[in-house]
Amino acid sequence: MLYEISTGRDRHDFPELPTMLRDDPQHRALEELNQVVLKSCDPDVRTRYSRARAMRTDLELLRAGKSLQQVRRRERRWASARKVAAAAAFAGVLLALLSS
Repeated sequence: MLYEISTGRDRHDFPELPTMLRDDPQHRALEELNQVVLKSCDPDVRTRYSRARAMRTDLELLRAGKSLQQVRRRERRWASARKVAAAAAFAGVLLALLSS
């Protein structure tokens, strides 16, 4: 239903986007909304939204004018930074133990 509402196309056309999308001034927002639709309809159950709350959060981000792609990129960077910080802390503790 989200696909039909957001694209104006029949559900049998899923996941194709309208060809005139590039001409729409809101094309980036529509592409990001389509990412939500694709994730919610993914054939692999493991990659779909696990909870309606997660989908709602993404839709609210879009409604607020934020980019899901940028949010996801930022989340990946923070996750990587936390891993590096944890590894550095572990190495520091290990060095401290070895030098004593």
